[in-house]
Amino acid sequence: MRKQIRCGLFVVSMAISGISFNAQPTRAADGDAANGDKDAARSTVAAANFALPPGIKQKDLNDDKNIREAMGNVVSAAVKKNGFSDVVDRFVDQDRTRLNQYKEKDDDNLNQIVARLSNEWKAKYGKDFDFSNSQSATSFGDATIMTGEVENPDQLIGQWPIKQPLSISQDAKANPQDNAQAAADKQDIDKSKDKAFGGDVNLEKGREVAIARMPMMKSSPEVFCSMIKEHIGGWRFDVPNNITGQQLHDNLVKHLSMVTDHQDDWPADVNQAYSMVGHHVIEAIYGMDHMSK
Repeated sequence: MRKQIRCGLFVVSMAISGISFNAQPTRAADGDAANGDKDAARSTVAAANFALPPGIKQKDLNDDKNIREAMGNVVSAAVKKNGFSDVVDRFVDQDRTRLNQYKEKDDDNLNQIVARLSNEWKAKYGKDFDFSNSQSATSFGDATIMTGEVENPDQLIGQWPIKQPLSISQDAKANPQDNAQAAADKQDIDKSKDKAFGGDVNLEKGREVAIARMPMMKSSPEVFCSMIKEHIGGWRFDVPNNITGQQLHDNLVKHLSMVTDHQDDWPADVNQAYSMVGHHVIEAIYGMDHMSK
């Protein structure tokens, strides 16, 4: 039986989950020593607390390639003309249902940014922007993936999708997703009916799930992607329930504009540049901001 879950605030805790990932801390690539120390401290805390929430049993699904491909596909969708609806299609059932009414909205602003990015990308790297196939695996090769299987859906209420790690550190910039998660957690959801926002949560017992941790890079914070494997369509992104279609659209415009407006900061290596764009798109769909340099 499918359980109806509400999205809410989740404070990651090894003590609660009993599962952790001992990753090496990731330092910011640029910046002075003081900022580098702060960045490393934030990264160390987040890496040490990279864990599946209670109610999910860790299990090696041997599916990292498809998870990375799903991450690449959402980036490819975000950087093509009229790609907004395709971005929404990469989300879980409940989010697709909630955002569906916005899918056909005029994409002029987003299309303009995408066109600029495409033109300037080709001028710099001598090739069209292509985040597909093997390139997606290369660009998200720095992501660390933890997979598992839902054991107790009731324990996931208020804990999925997981909270972003940026706010774990006291000196981190305020994360707007905190409010998104908390607001969604307060929604009155009747388990005997469809979820308040519509659509199925697909977190019943036995459902395969994953967390992909994207490390900090330059002024980009670490991002945790909460993903669910649907029976039709495979791996999809689960985002906070009160991120609206308008907010998602505006987030994509903002982050892709950040990339396009700062061509001087683009890496010489095209694979690093793909990683930069990919990080911005993932930040956008989770409602996150860049940290100050």
